[in-house]
Amino acid sequence: MAAFVLTPFSTTQVNAYTPPLGREALAGVASPTPCASCWPCRTPPPIREALARAGAVFIGKAIEGEEEKEWAISNGKKIDLLSGRVRFSVEWVFNGVKRSEAIVATLDDYCIGFGPFTKGERYLLYARGSENQGFFVEPCSRSERISSAGEDLKILSSLSPKTCGVRLYGMVGYATGIKITATDAQGHKLEAVSKVGHFEIEGVRANVEYRVEAHFQGHRP
Repeated sequence: MAAFVLTPFSTTQVNAYTPPLGREALAGVASPTPCASCWPCRTPPPIREALARAGAVFIGKAIEGEEEKEWAISNGKKIDLLSGRVRFSVEWVFNGVKRSEAIVATLDDYCIGFGPFTKGERYLLYARGSENQGFFVEPCSRSERISSAGEDLKILSSLSPKTCGVRLYGMVGYATGIKITATDAQGHKLEAVSKVGHFEIEGVRANVEYRVEAHFQGHRP
């Protein structure tokens, strides 16, 4: 018997989309030159896949950051760029945030982090992490200024709880016919059977914790 605890939108032994490293420049803001080892994000994941991979997806306004830097943009105006641990006012939640504010950290390495954020700007963020530890945004996550996120907002707003992108899947070696169960705190159980090691359990719900068990013949679950 193998047991572990999962929450939807997390992964354990799962096949995850691995984008090329890189980040598109913020619209209207001069961006630093990417390091030589970076590749631009030319093909972000589909919207539903990005939602399934994210720990939180929400619309928020950047309020303040550990570091603020004034930056001149092309029309001669100046904006304030926020970096470090940036505080967001949460305006709308699609998944993963219960509080009215969220902390999103920017990373110093241009190759692996999204940011800085413009003070007062509204963003659609596909974030990794948690409310307690803080979030961060990968460069190829579909995160974008709200003014450029029309396609994502249309799809995200239309998704019902049954189609919101929650997936629970993984591997149990390379065996076929192993029963996998996922049980929530109320004892409701979902099942799947592995095929060449792979399994996917259908019917999982967002923001519900499951205990996942693999039932091997001759062993007690």
